[in-house]
Amino acid sequence: MQVLMFCVLLAVISPAFSQTEPAALLWPQQIVYEGAFKFSTSGFGYGGEAFGYYPAGDPSGPNDGYPGSLFGSGYGQANQIAEFAIPTPVISPTKSIGAIPQAATLQSFIDPFSSVPYVQNLGVAGLLYLPAKGSQTSGKLYANLKDEYNSLSGGTHMAWLDVTLNNPNTAGFWRADTFNNVDIARYLLEIPQTWSDSHISGKSIGTGDGSNYGASGPCLLACAPWQHGNPPTSQTVMDAVPLLFYDKYDHIGKKFTEVDWMTGAAWVTYGSRSALVFYGPMMYSMDRCYFYGHYGPGIYPCLTLFNPADIEQVTAGTLQPWAPRWYARKCLDPFFFSKKMPGGGCRFAEDGGYVSGGMAYDREHGKLYVSQMYGNGTDPIIHVFRIDTTVNASESGVKKNNRRMPSLAVFPNPFNPSTLISVPKEYISGESGLQKELKVFNARGELVADLSRERGPSIEWNASHMSSGVYVIRFSCGSTSLSKAVMLLK
Repeated sequence: MQVLMFCVLLAVISPAFSQTEPAALLWPQQIVYEGAFKFSTSGFGYGGEAFGYYPAGDPSGPNDGYPGSLFGSGYGQANQIAEFAIPTPVISPTKSIGAIPQAATLQSFIDPFSSVPYVQNLGVAGLLYLPAKGSQTSGKLYANLKDEYNSLSGGTHMAWLDVTLNNPNTAGFWRADTFNNVDIARYLLEIPQTWSDSHISGKSIGTGDGSNYGASGPCLLACAPWQHGNPPTSQTVMDAVPLLFYDKYDHIGKKFTEVDWMTGAAWVTYGSRSALVFYGPMMYSMDRCYFYGHYGPGIYPCLTLFNPADIEQVTAGTLQPWAPRWYARKCLDPFFFSKKMPGGGCRFAEDGGYVSGGMAYDREHGKLYVSQMYGNGTDPIIHVFRIDTTVNASESGVKKNNRRMPSLAVFPNPFNPSTLISVPKEYISGESGLQKELKVFNARGELVADLSRERGPSIEWNASHMSSGVYVIRFSCGSTSLSKAVMLLK
């Protein structure tokens, strides 16, 4: 029986890798942090859910290795967009907002959708710039409105506009096939043109949503508005090809939980490597904690990597769109700023999570621009990552990048009746002046033990008076918060 249980557990927790030569894939240690920047305007007002990279933006900017500009979305219940220059990012070891540069505003926030029929203030959830396609004579900025409840007439969600925001010539709204908007109306990404020409008839826009609602996995459909007119008529239902699609009943994505939530996406190709990358909070804990919402213990912002070869099999009909699994993920928690959000839907939960926004990709220069919403008050900050294919994927990312994600060590686990908790040594005497807390919560998020006054490299928690079950140990120091799920067996 013990051998059988071990085999079952191994099957559950072992990652499912595709049978592709690893040299063709992008790996987490090849996504290198370059720093962050903030914005010079307070017009976001809780915005930053969508960003899109514009390669021809800021033409008079410095030759600093960060050409182009970013279009970004404003307040979440308004349809506003602005354009920003990209400054050289700075790494702040102390996570100081004052130490990172400001991005200059190139075009102020404006609503470019006011002239479009049937528009409502829903918020912009996806942005993507593409050069001229089909019979277009200029490049277009594509936008998804956050129409998760089919509020617009015909359940539409997508539009395009010119990059001059005060004269945008906006056209829309359209929808991708007849799928529910809760699955398709958030992030936008560029599908590499050569790949889309070979496999999906040139449909090079990916649109999707990775919100939970039980779907447990990001959805992605390929479409091409220019194949339906220049522009398509209002309320056009566009042909779309499902590349990833997980539903909440029969086709739940493996290696996802109900609280995972993808808010940005990019199809990364750089050198000989590629990956379909999704961005958003993911659950790391043994305790799936649905009732915590997206900010409970063990939930961290992540980049989640899928194998493009699996997507190719979906288009060929040899894999179902709910079959692909991510092969690697990169936790972004060590890079994020400011205080975490409170503990979701459980009023007792003190651990929290960061709020993920949009993500933009500069394909030519291999840059990912990741939005951390509320990173600077009500404004987002942008974290910049460089794709570095010179990093050997077999090497430790810790050794190569001199970075390590801190973690709690708990032994034994499972335990009865006591266990030793080891805090990372850099927090025992480091970060002088910052308050340190070590607390234990039960599976309902209730505080059951406060060990904050205990000192030493290892701290004992005696749970002889507690009932069997899963508990979450949380350590916090300054902007760092670490969680570990443990099991008490009696």
